[in-house]
Amino acid sequence: ASENGARVRTHAPVTSMTVENGRVTAVTLGGDVDDTLRPRYVVNATGPHAGRVADMAGVSVSMRPTRGVMVSVAYDGLEPVLNRCREPDDGDIVVPHDGEVVLGTTSVPVDDPDAYEQSDWEIERTIEECATMLPSVAESERVRTWWGVRPLYEPDEAARGGRGISRGFHLLEHADEGVENCCSIVGGKLTTYRRMAEATADLVCDRLGVDADCETAERRLPGASDPSRLDEFVRQFDGQGPTDADLVGRE
Repeated sequence: ASENGARVRTHAPVTSMTVENGRVTAVTLGGDVDDTLRPRYVVNATGPHAGRVADMAGVSVSMRPTRGVMVSVAYDGLEPVLNRCREPDDGDIVVPHDGEVVLGTTSVPVDDPDAYEQSDWEIERTIEECATMLPSVAESERVRTWWGVRPLYEPDEAARGGRGISRGFHLLEHADEGVENCCSIVGGKLTTYRRMAEATADLVCDRLGVDADCETAERRLPGASDPSRLDEFVRQFDGQGPTDADLVGRE
């Protein structure tokens, strides 16, 4: 995005939107930016916060965010991924990674994606369930844990209890709610992010009258084969998460 002229502004939460004559005419940013933008088109790609941001534009996006934990324990020598063949539930998968295995995961509804409980029982349950596939992980050294919130779309998840297998994504235009220049992209997961971006960019190009083909399927991500450049991106865009701190200095 930066290479194509985008300005990436971190720590700039949207605090309000102004809608006039069926269009978003102003988006106010707070945090480190404290500025007001005059957009031609607005894309709401805010993950589990999509419902709250949509409310600012007077449109509705029903979200069902759920928290989950993954636990990494010391275990060397596992070659295949182990995945339990059953209806989705806690502790379904064991993934090998550099002398460790990652155990996952839980799914518990949350009210606030920024402030949610991180319960020990979820860690214990994940380890207990994964130990039915790989018994020794029950006594293995715990290396780290990750917590996150899934941006699940309520209409898609209601019948699945927050355990939708496909993790499909949904591109929602808000013209039928009276806001012509706004859409929301919700659902999905890391494995679908490029396709989500393509679908969204294609829609925006169409609405802005831009005739261009998406190229991201054929282009490598900047820094993909250059760790030092990737590290610089992490610093530039403040991309280090709280679970990364113990990785500094590791081989």
